[in-house]
Amino acid sequence: MTLRHRLLLGAALIAATAVGGSAFAAAASGVTTATGTEGADVQEVVVTAERTTASTVAPSKASLLETQPQSIITHTYIEQATPETGDYTTTILIAPSIAGVSSNGGGVGDTNTSTLRGFQDGQYNITYDGIAFGDANDTTHHPAAFFPGSTIGAAVVDRGPGAAGDLGQANFGGAVHLFSPNVSDKFSASQKASFGSFNTQSYVTQVQTGAISQLNGAKLFVNLDERSAVAWIV
Repeated sequence: MTLRHRLLLGAALIAATAVGGSAFAAAASGVTTATGTEGADVQEVVVTAERTTASTVAPSKASLLETQPQSIITHTYIEQATPETGDYTTTILIAPSIAGVSSNGGGVGDTNTSTLRGFQDGQYNITYDGIAFGDANDTTHHPAAFFPGSTIGAAVVDRGPGAAGDLGQANFGGAVHLFSPNVSDKFSASQKASFGSFNTQSYVTQVQTGAISQLNGAKLFVNLDERSAVAWIV
């Protein structure tokens, strides 16, 4: 065998090894490609979670993909550590740079206020599932009405000016993003009752219908939040 034949044979072996290695890598990664189709069939899903118990149960977390300072408040904290009579002001109070005053209990009245990095209510946006809202007269909010704590599944306090696509009238002060509770695929029902001084009463009733086959798998979440109080004047 001449030197030229040996070089050609070696090049062919290297090319075959490279092709085989690429095919093996594709098979090992769990991704199957097909000619004439868009994308690839993924057979494996990677789930990222907290490494330690402390980070898992932390009341306020930070996203690893954030581009500006923000705090994530989980549903577990809202359900276990905030008052049943509270609203979004008591929910976000745990986040850094948030300060608030509750002059009439845990939220039965409509007098709770929150400041974000020193900006007063009306100087930063509040959204619910991405939709900015405010009072009819200006950009301030009535926290007891929009939104009670039982209607909040999670919250994100954004201490930056926001992204270009953020909606609202006062982005310069930051933003508070509220998210609705998750709608379950299974039926469930629960009711919580709270009683306090001055005959204060609070009832929170939640019903998850689950997937309704007659409606092509549609799901419905019903939340009833009732509060009442009687003030005794002497």
